[in-house]
Amino acid sequence: MERVGSKHRLGILVVQLLNNWFRKHPGQDRFEFYDPLAVVAALDTLILQTKQVSKEVSTTGQIHLGESLVTVEGGNMAVVREVGDARFITYMAETLGLKGLAI
Repeated sequence: MERVGSKHRLGILVVQLLNNWFRKHPGQDRFEFYDPLAVVAALDTLILQTKQVSKEVSTTGQIHLGESLVTVEGGNMAVVREVGDARFITYMAETLGLKGLAI
């Protein structure tokens, strides 16, 4: 994050938030962008590669309770198989005016 900067108001906020997060978690060397990825995926569906499946949730047993299980290939649910990391980083950098952001 020391190399990342922005002149965009929202980008400056993002850099400050991430810098504060890393200061609070000194043992961490990466941040997972789950929520931003969900937003970008809604705007740019090509960022994700998915597979169609059917799933069910286990409702019994202590070990597997709440676990999602694929029951059928080719079902009606899209499950993410791969994220286009470079495309995501480029999208974030361009949208927030971030400089120095890399995978």
